[in-house]
Amino acid sequence: MTKTLPVLPEAYRLIELESVDGTNAEAKRVAAAGVGLTRESIVIWAKAQTAGRGRRGREWISPPGNLYCSLLFDPQCGVGEAGQLGLVASVALQRVISGHCDHVQCKWPNDVLIGGCKVSGLLMETEASAAGTLAWLVLGVGVNIVHHPEDTPYPATSLYAEDAEGITVAQMLEGFVGEMDRLLSEWREVGFSAARAAWLDVAAGLDQKITVRLPNETLTGVFAGLDAGGALILNGPEGTRTINSGDVFFGAE
Repeated sequence: MTKTLPVLPEAYRLIELESVDGTNAEAKRVAAAGVGLTRESIVIWAKAQTAGRGRRGREWISPPGNLYCSLLFDPQCGVGEAGQLGLVASVALQRVISGHCDHVQCKWPNDVLIGGCKVSGLLMETEASAAGTLAWLVLGVGVNIVHHPEDTPYPATSLYAEDAEGITVAQMLEGFVGEMDRLLSEWREVGFSAARAAWLDVAAGLDQKITVRLPNETLTGVFAGLDAGGALILNGPEGTRTINSGDVFFGAE
């Protein structure tokens, strides 16, 4: 039987693997080998991962049937702007998943939810150059298509569990890379404002009470939006805080 590969935009090179420790780890090995990213971006796609990782080093269970991929590219920006690309990628995933399911939202900083349950996550890693710009950026993406974990701190789901059976991993990869390419071009041309507005249009928990867990404290307040750079704005009892990194939970804990 002929295997159908995803059709990617021009200047994206696909590296397809049956299994790997992690697609981000493989992407960083490719970057360390000195692959030039001026004219092309690289997509690492694995059918399974043996040591998949999420944010903050959390394990990402990776059986065959779900999407595990990493984009390796030159973001053409400074270190301070790189965080915006996680939100850009979340918008890309939300749009693709919305083609198959209803009630798809983005959860700050980089998750996608269906009906309030996590279906996708992102892990971004970078390396700075001596000039202060980024030498490369790796954007790891996991989408629960067939499987999803049951015992997690935040409820999870999959496309199949949401009655979106029939979509293949290759189709999801093709859709995501295509949409990400369009949004990345827009980001480079006009900045973050368009992606920020698109993200806020589908934001989970906006104008509601949330809890944000930071490494050394836990904050509760109203999720008031994003600042111009993509940081979360929290209106709490002691005033307004701008948060660049943290774990968000809905409601007050």
